[in-house]
Amino acid sequence: MKKKEILIKLIMLAASILVFLIMLEIALRLAGIGPQKYPKIFMKSQNQKLIYELMPNGSIIMDGINITINSKGMRDYEYGYKKNKDTVRIAVIGDSVTAAFQVELDDSYPKALERKLNSKNKNGNYEVLNFGINGYGIEQETELLKAKAIQFDPDILVIGYILNDPEPSPGLIGQFKTLEDRKGNRCMVYSLELAIPCGLKDFIDGLSITEFVYSKIINIRSRFNDDVYTAFHKANSSWGNVASSFKEIRLIAGKNDIDVIIVIFPLFYEEFENYKWEWIHEKVKEEAEINGFYAIDLLEPYKEQGLQKLKIKRNDVVHPNVLGHEIAAQYIYDATKNITNSQNEKPKQ
Repeated sequence: MKKKEILIKLIMLAASILVFLIMLEIALRLAGIGPQKYPKIFMKSQNQKLIYELMPNGSIIMDGINITINSKGMRDYEYGYKKNKDTVRIAVIGDSVTAAFQVELDDSYPKALERKLNSKNKNGNYEVLNFGINGYGIEQETELLKAKAIQFDPDILVIGYILNDPEPSPGLIGQFKTLEDRKGNRCMVYSLELAIPCGLKDFIDGLSITEFVYSKIINIRSRFNDDVYTAFHKANSSWGNVASSFKEIRLIAGKNDIDVIIVIFPLFYEEFENYKWEWIHEKVKEEAEINGFYAIDLLEPYKEQGLQKLKIKRNDVVHPNVLGHEIAAQYIYDATKNITNSQNEKPKQ
């Protein structure tokens, strides 16, 4: 009888916990906390390395922002593959910070850069093409350069580097890599340093509770230099993705006479005075410079403004607002002018 009573109490406790978690999940979703899915704007890619792409000619309205994709699968205006003879073309590759679904297209740093360059150039012959795609990691970005961006004959390549770039977004991967695609595979939960079945990880990643708890874990572990961003940049496998991708980009850029700019964006977890990941910025910058890339670290200019002036939303720790994009555009503008001046303003013989 005692065992039966204990069993009943355990079942009731488990049921109570389940109901609480369900109610918490509903409350978090209503509060807008949790991973987002964009089934109407993304599609599965025929390129197995890219996994998914933006849907050509797709459109969706998110949080009042009109997201329109051009015929080439870019969140940008239409551009032909062939550029005019006097045009300087810049390809910008990155993840959701570059795609910038949180702001209007013209407020994104690629378009702000294009506007700055052309407003101060009488010929107005700069084109800045946005190849940013949400959730991409550095390996996908490198593949995108090879598969798409290189076709547009860019003179300069800008790569927006976010501190989660060593690995792609698990949420979007889960949407487009089916369970059958990864049957038997085990995926790493870096925040817990635990490998679990990929299907289970996809389910967990789709919960708002996961997003809520995950952000708390990051804040706590970052104080002990033991968070996912630290793990990404210390682990040989994930940091190896960065090192090998930079090397591959260097080879592609050298072959095609392309200058490369790496732009390192800080995270928005705490006030920048308590920032825990400055050493990662330095590590990425050093790797970029080893490969002959021009490196821009936005941590200091963002510090000057302060965290609250740059966050797009209270719970968004990755994406800058319009001011953040404008600052990024200004720093890239300065680097771009240095590059183009050295290329095009040499003394006549």
